[in-house]
Amino acid sequence: GEIVDRLGRPLIVIISKAKDLESVSNDFAIFSDSSVYQYPSATIFPNSSSEEQNDQIILSGKSDLGRRLKALDALDRWNDSKQACGSIEEISAPIIVTTLSALAQLAPTRKQLVDNTFEIKKGDFIDRDELTRWLVEGGFSRLPSVEFTEEFSVRGDVIDIYAIDWETPARINFYGDEVESIYKFDIQDQLSLEEVESIRISRMAASGAWNASFWDRVPQECLFMINEPSEIIIDSQKARGIDFEIKNP
Repeated sequence: GEIVDRLGRPLIVIISKAKDLESVSNDFAIFSDSSVYQYPSATIFPNSSSEEQNDQIILSGKSDLGRRLKALDALDRWNDSKQACGSIEEISAPIIVTTLSALAQLAPTRKQLVDNTFEIKKGDFIDRDELTRWLVEGGFSRLPSVEFTEEFSVRGDVIDIYAIDWETPARINFYGDEVESIYKFDIQDQLSLEEVESIRISRMAASGAWNASFWDRVPQECLFMINEPSEIIIDSQKARGIDFEIKNP
């Protein structure tokens, strides 16, 4: 973590077990000032006769997708900052913890993310009908109140939105068509957590098929750390149906 802080280079940490993503990420967050992101495998939805189980799987899948989008966005923003500054030493670089299977899955292109992101800033003038139409076209559900990601609600001059890559939803207060204030708020008690100057809303239902790779975004300055490489090799071979054994010399 200290190396990333000092050199300003992104760090990709490849671990062998997906269940360790959170614990490894927490460890890096403790010892580094850099932002740490998880890049999990996209959830595969199995068939099930249980409606409740399907709902749980879908919610899990949205969480995984949200974390993947945040990691991709972090790399995109680092690349943008590098081009703008010309020097990487002064740029805050991300740390991304992932697995080999996650890296092998397809991802949206940079253009798909940009075309399906709506940035709202305090003081902006926005057609609210246009905003709600954009959300619906992108797969958001309009409900009386938001509870899960990809939901939004409209109550008078207030629009609540919960984007798929957010930890908490946002409340936009309008004065006419002007954005008067933006607050992050708690789902449980609906109380405001903090005021923010801007938000970036991602929608993915309208982005089309994904055919890009995570590696398309990895800059040449990137650092890599492989945890338990022997375990990663074994898992990779097993996934390809190959019996594989590592013996000590």
